[in-house]
Amino acid sequence: MSVERPIVQILESKFLIEVAEVMESIVQVIEEESSVSRDPDPEVQLSVIPPPAQVIEVEEIKQIIEASAEQVVILEPSSVGPQGAPGAPGDLIVTDHLGGETLGGQRGVIVGNDNKVYYADQSNPTHFNRVLGITTGAVAQNDPASVRVGGVMTEPSWSWDLDKFIYLGINGLLTQTPPATGFLLELGWPLTATSMMVDIKLPVFLA
Repeated sequence: MSVERPIVQILESKFLIEVAEVMESIVQVIEEESSVSRDPDPEVQLSVIPPPAQVIEVEEIKQIIEASAEQVVILEPSSVGPQGAPGAPGDLIVTDHLGGETLGGQRGVIVGNDNKVYYADQSNPTHFNRVLGITTGAVAQNDPASVRVGGVMTEPSWSWDLDKFIYLGINGLLTQTPPATGFLLELGWPLTATSMMVDIKLPVFLA
């Protein structure tokens, strides 16, 4: 409050000075007109008394400024609180689609126009930008499919080279050999010889 109060007083004083200067100008004009006129009309009466509304306006402005100053003083910088407990891991498995065909486990799939999942194929240009993820297990036709769209995936039969990325191949197969035609889609990278991090990137058309 020690900083805001002088600002309020200065604003109020400045406003009152400006009003006083205007009133002095009006009085000066009236006095000049009175000295020139030799036969003033007795019916014409000029009043230089400021209307009460001006005083009320000054008080209202003062109250508004004071109110604003009070709000500024009340506001305080926010501080960072202690870190909370870790939340539950996000669900990175989708189960909203039925199998459009019989599917094997650990195979890349797309979502068809019928909202069912089918094998993804990097040689098929219509599958570009439609890959959903990798099946977590075998799926019978018209049964609910479990598809991992991100996170860690493990399969004992895998034997990944830890120095290479994992790509989509033909018929949903996973491969570490980048294709030369069709489109290139990185599905993730190996964590161990039998596990991978599913992290699907944007596909790239190949010339």
